[in-house]
Amino acid sequence: MKKFLFFITFISPFKNNIYSQDIDVAKISNTPVKSGLSYEALTQFFQSSLSAGKNGGFDFKATAFGIKKLFSKKDLQLSDYYLNKTNKAARNLEISFGAHKGNNGDLNILLAGFKYAIINHRSKSDHNFTDYPELNKDLKNVNNVISIATSLYQTEINSIKNNNNIKQTLQNQFDLSLKNYNSSQNVNTLPARVQVIMDSIIDKNFNGQSTTDFFARPQKTYDEIAKKIDTKDLLTFSFNPGYDSKNSHFDTTFFLLQYLKGFGDYKKPWNFDGQLKNQFSHDSTGARKNLSRSIGIGSIGLNKILINDEKLNPIIEFELAVEDDYILMVRIKMKIKTNFFLILF
Repeated sequence: MKKFLFFITFISPFKNNIYSQDIDVAKISNTPVKSGLSYEALTQFFQSSLSAGKNGGFDFKATAFGIKKLFSKKDLQLSDYYLNKTNKAARNLEISFGAHKGNNGDLNILLAGFKYAIINHRSKSDHNFTDYPELNKDLKNVNNVISIATSLYQTEINSIKNNNNIKQTLQNQFDLSLKNYNSSQNVNTLPARVQVIMDSIIDKNFNGQSTTDFFARPQKTYDEIAKKIDTKDLLTFSFNPGYDSKNSHFDTTFFLLQYLKGFGDYKKPWNFDGQLKNQFSHDSTGARKNLSRSIGIGSIGLNKILINDEKLNPIIEFELAVEDDYILMVRIKMKIKTNFFLILF
């Protein structure tokens, strides 16, 4: 059975404010952050979804890494996922469960399973961001400006000759601000005079860039690198059995091998989605003749981000997919249909 699937997806964007001298890995966006394919890829910690319709319900999934962090005494932070170089297997293992409506409309189909990333080149914890020259350049520029500005301000304090009280007061305030800056990496903790000096240095040496844009540049570069990483290869295997709690028998079991790969402009990438699925429907009739059936499903699709917001989060996407269904094991006649779907949401 062949199906031609066509999707247009509208997504509500949200905005993040980024301003700090250092890089906040918790603000890194994923590509696509809120797209249709984002739910297909591995989550970092937890993810949930609700669906309506005849067989609607809810699903919840979490990585073993997320579950481990949840029960630890430390705070649950996204930076742990990006910076933690250990527990690779735990980050690549995802556990899921959910409940959906059966044919009678009751929420009685229970689902549970797992997904494991056989190939996962999208894991940012496996990438050393300091190996990227564009990020090193931005960080070096920021550190140089801060170093020069603080040195010039220290020279100004040292040049005070006639008032030791003022000199000592300024020095104490400067020492405290440096201590606060070293712990927070926030340039706003530096004295106002240092910030004026930095404004002058940036204006003269970086094409009249604003101070805000200059210090936001490393974060922007970091996010761009992260988005490019999110277009790399991801190959996963999933096993999801279903159980009919009302009738006390197994329902449908899925085995899925899925490959995702992005290409083209990272701002509006194309995404290839290839799937091989085996759908095994258990016999629930109790008849003498076994009516279980197995269907093999192969599909390939292309997803294209059409419109982004200013943070490169997708707003409108296009997806085209072709699917072939093969009856692998059947003991009753089945009617094969060809369907065309247009879904707006």
